[in-house]
Amino acid sequence: MSRCLRILIRCLVPFGLSLIMLGWFFAYLQTARVLAATITVDGTTCTLPNAILSANQDTAIGGCASGSGNDVLSLTSSLYQFSAPYGTSNFALPPITSSILIEGNGAVIQRDPSASSSFGIFHIEKGSLTLTNLTVRNGSEFGGIDVEEGSLVLSRTQVISNSGFNGGGIGGFGTLLVAESVIKENEATNIGGGIDFEGTLMIVDSMILSNTASTGGGIVFAHPDQPAQIIRSTIAYNKNGGIATGFKGQIQIINSTISGNDDGLLMGIGDPGRTNTIAITHTTITSNTTAGVVDNDEQCNGCIFTYTSSILSNNGYNGSNWLDCNLGSNFVAVSGGYNVLGKVDSNNCPFVSTDITDTLPLLNPLQANGGKTWTHAPQSNSPAIELVPVNINGCKSSITLDQRGAVRADGVNRGGAKCDSGAYEGDSNQTPTLVGVLSMRGSTPKSFPWRQGLGIGLLFLTLWATHWAVRHRIICGCAK
Repeated sequence: MSRCLRILIRCLVPFGLSLIMLGWFFAYLQTARVLAATITVDGTTCTLPNAILSANQDTAIGGCASGSGNDVLSLTSSLYQFSAPYGTSNFALPPITSSILIEGNGAVIQRDPSASSSFGIFHIEKGSLTLTNLTVRNGSEFGGIDVEEGSLVLSRTQVISNSGFNGGGIGGFGTLLVAESVIKENEATNIGGGIDFEGTLMIVDSMILSNTASTGGGIVFAHPDQPAQIIRSTIAYNKNGGIATGFKGQIQIINSTISGNDDGLLMGIGDPGRTNTIAITHTTITSNTTAGVVDNDEQCNGCIFTYTSSILSNNGYNGSNWLDCNLGSNFVAVSGGYNVLGKVDSNNCPFVSTDITDTLPLLNPLQANGGKTWTHAPQSNSPAIELVPVNINGCKSSITLDQRGAVRADGVNRGGAKCDSGAYEGDSNQTPTLVGVLSMRGSTPKSFPWRQGLGIGLLFLTLWATHWAVRHRIICGCAK
């Protein structure tokens, strides 16, 4: 190969790669910048089933406008009621196969209570569904919302009085985010009265109330790799377990309240030998009637329960003893310190020197105390008050707010000089506006744009390398 040809290749290849990648990048932007269509659903001219079909197929069906990309269905009626399932399915509505946001505007979507057949409400076959400001009610036998594959987001939404075998309210696989919502009075024949989910799960500023199942009335979660997160939420009055884990499920619970269930946390459900991990921080577990934390029939094998700056007291009184922890021999319980613990003995959770033990938490009843969820406010003489020093266990560094959104350890009427143990910060009268965690309008890609990020990075890396080489006269073999 001649020297001139080698020089030409050395000079042009980097520039050619840059141009190709630049063209690819702008082509990606052109295809990704698909504006969402808004379809108005009045229930008459445009019915909800036809609106979902229009969104799935990006075409006008019935009296509904055509979908386009990530579609928004705006409900304008107050009630969308169904007396029979859609077609031959087991659900009131067509399956979700695209990216859809339903703005409920306070509407109710429900199975007719007098319907002769049993069916659920929503089925996500693939794609994603976001529900805002609506109620999903009265699904029968197949649950309220079933996620076969994809993602579900609830914002300011209620899932009420649904039933199914697993996951009476919500069940399935994939990704689930519940924000500022209520899941209540649902029932499962087997597990997960409120929620039975395997995948990525986050619950924020929400309440899981009065659900029933044979096991795990409130929530059942299982995923060996991705921990569930429960933040600033209340799980209360559920039957046969507030939260249950199975199949290597991992759950992180922060600034939350677990109260009034029979078992608060039920670990190791399913076949023997399960390994589960639950970690609680600034969480209140109290007034659960059977036990606070229990190893399900001693089926755990190396299950781990860690508790930090939390209240675990006043659970499972049987007339002579408290069962705040009822753990088997294969269970590992670890204190992170600064907890308020009830009865401490060989069958209960161990303690460290900074824990307060063998004491009642002295809390007021579970009720609305501000914020988005119900909480237990500590009484003025509660041992939980001013227990956690600043910069210890995240006090005022990573844990700056309590469950209500009130500040911690920020002075007079703002939490005092230290953080309180548990979910509630006493003497904190300032409640900031909580930043919303949801945004789904406009031109958002249908999946996480990792290819876009990689393309941008490689593009600029190539441009920089070419600029540097030209500046130093080396790529064309011209260095002197």
